[in-house]
Amino acid sequence: PSLNCEASSLINQRRGRHFARQKTDVVRLDTIASELHLTSIKLVKIDCEGYELNALRGAEKLLGRGAIDHLLVELHPRQLGELGQRESDVFDCLQSFGYNSSTTGTVTLWTYGSTKN
Repeated sequence: PSLNCEASSLINQRRGRHFARQKTDVVRLDTIASELHLTSIKLVKIDCEGYELNALRGAEKLLGRGAIDHLLVELHPRQLGELGQRESDVFDCLQSFGYNSSTTGTVTLWTYGSTKN
């Protein structure tokens, strides 16, 4: 609450023994987009310390209709593993909705279809 260690997570981690815990609400991206009447989104960045697949599942309506042009997804393999998930699960999820990836260095950009810029 009084300290931003810039790596908060919903997964129980060792640093939790040293820092205070804080409760927060979790809201699906589909819900936020609906409430704000968003029909098209240019870019979404997901950096949620292991909950990447869960975040994508919370955007299934948006992803299903290709409403998000581009996604930047920062993966956290160790935390994904703690949830019984793998990086390939995230890739499979995005590909199942018609997203294609391009990688530069350590950053992977996912773009819907092949014709949007």
